[in-house]
Amino acid sequence: MKVAQKRDAVRQGMFYFRKDISKDVDGCCGTQNRMALDQEEYTLMSIDTIINGKEGVFPGLIPILNSYLENMEVDVDTRCSILNYLKLIKKRASGEYMTAARWMREFVFSHPDYKRDSVITDRINYDLMVKCNQIANDLTTCPELLGVTGSKLKPSGSKTMSS
Repeated sequence: MKVAQKRDAVRQGMFYFRKDISKDVDGCCGTQNRMALDQEEYTLMSIDTIINGKEGVFPGLIPILNSYLENMEVDVDTRCSILNYLKLIKKRASGEYMTAARWMREFVFSHPDYKRDSVITDRINYDLMVKCNQIANDLTTCPELLGVTGSKLKPSGSKTMSS
């Protein structure tokens, strides 16, 4: 948990993750044997590797989900919605899109009133909330956060303002 709480952990942190997520977990082992098995089953990986995969290391959760979706009978609308969410997760994990935390830090850091003293004034906070509201309501785009489409992800069947 300490690694996940650090700044920019998505891009720089390493996390323990199962090497083979398809193996069954056997709950019959004692504590001593379980610790030895844990060391064999888990390894440190970046979020990018866990989510997107890395040749010869781990297949990645997104490719596994894509394979699963190919074998499911899902209507086109639902499939498109799911694929849009997976694309967002994939690009956030790779660092191509910013996480919300990183975007907010950069917004504050680049604000003209910020004095690099760790003080978030009422004005900075207000401007941040206004910007977040504009993004959430599709009044402005934020490609570094959501990609070039600029449109927020909508549940299947929902209409955007332009629809």
